[in-house]
Amino acid sequence: MATEDKGWIKLWRQAEDDPLYFAEPFTRYHAWIDLLLMANHKPGVIYKRGIRLNLDRGDVGMSELELSKRWRWSRGKVRRFLSEMESEKEQKIVQQKSNLTTCIHIVNYGKYQGNGTPDGHQTDTRRYRNKNEKNEKKIPIGENSSCPYEEIVSLYHECLPELPQIVKLTDTRKKQVQARWNESEKTCHLEWWEGFFKYIKKSPFLKGENNRGWKADLEWITKASNFVKIVEGQYHALRPM
Repeated sequence: MATEDKGWIKLWRQAEDDPLYFAEPFTRYHAWIDLLLMANHKPGVIYKRGIRLNLDRGDVGMSELELSKRWRWSRGKVRRFLSEMESEKEQKIVQQKSNLTTCIHIVNYGKYQGNGTPDGHQTDTRRYRNKNEKNEKKIPIGENSSCPYEEIVSLYHECLPELPQIVKLTDTRKKQVQARWNESEKTCHLEWWEGFFKYIKKSPFLKGENNRGWKADLEWITKASNFVKIVEGQYHALRPM
């Protein structure tokens, strides 16, 4: 390509309305372009489980689980991709994780919109980190947070397909999951629940092996007394969680 042709174009946000956009699993570059398309072009707000979250210019408010469904990737692949984008020599993103979602900030976002400056990268990153420090205490945890029932059920199905599947999230099940979610600051994060379900997967007893057909299910797992026994390792030949 001739030097004089090396310019740039703006990509129309409605490009994702084209049937080709979601026709197959995303490539890594496709995922990067998708982040640029989803990023706020001006400050705004989103609501996650009824809780208002402020987003700045260049922010994307989506969890790993949401991105995995959108891109048709595993959660592990999403996590690795975002980590690499954050740790590259020329850093592309900064992440702020909470029990509600992940806020992904596009570093030097203005560059992709045609109004970047030579020192934009440094200024943009510093501004965002300062915003994180100011808003850090506003992220709800523990008893003040809403329980992401659907995300927890999705993790249960993803990590424990051999256990009985949840067809209906009853009030009893919601109540138990909410109570366990609020056990501590540690348990009110989806990452903890993913590790919890993977820990259960290591127990032959809980998976119903040699138990005459009995298997643990989500309602049994989240019952207070059973939950404590699982965490303490009483159904494992391993150390407690």
